[in-house]
Amino acid sequence: MIKENEYVFKIDDYGLRNICEEDLPLILEWRNSPRIHSKMFTDHKITPEEHQAWFKKIQADPVKKNFVFTYKGQAVGYLGYAVFDKEKNIYSGGSYIGAPEKCPVSAGAYLAFIASEYAYMKLGFEKMCTEVFADNKKAVKLNELLGWKPNHDYDYYVMKDGEKKLVLKGFCVKKDWENVRTELSDLLSGVEE
Repeated sequence: MIKENEYVFKIDDYGLRNICEEDLPLILEWRNSPRIHSKMFTDHKITPEEHQAWFKKIQADPVKKNFVFTYKGQAVGYLGYAVFDKEKNIYSGGSYIGAPEKCPVSAGAYLAFIASEYAYMKLGFEKMCTEVFADNKKAVKLNELLGWKPNHDYDYYVMKDGEKKLVLKGFCVKKDWENVRTELSDLLSGVEE
């Protein structure tokens, strides 16, 4: 059973805690769900064996950070960071709400805020990059609100469900996050649960 003190970060009713073995079936279910899978760059469904190998790999890597995102103590999403360029202290992040039925609509905004806040203010990241499908308009808009700037020199295509899809790459430096964080925090504090 997960204990309260296992949280690494909390804001209001939301928190981050490290992924543990008992989370794996739920995260795999989320990851392979049509809603989440359609936004991922991989085309195949992740097998339990691949998922277990991923978990072993992240446990052995001191740089990668992977968390369960919670609402009122219940697992509702995932957040992960990986190295993009260690020498320049640049990381990439990925997140999703896996159980939207168990949390308010505002949970996605909280997850995005917490992902940036934890990365820059707690982990000390200087720059982060993100990659999203160009047709994922909600994610593109949310990234803009969080201070991300596109860099079309890094855009690329992947094959997804038999078609070529454009992936947009954007970057956000700590200073840009600091410029928007207070306003976003104020917006979140006014959101009804």
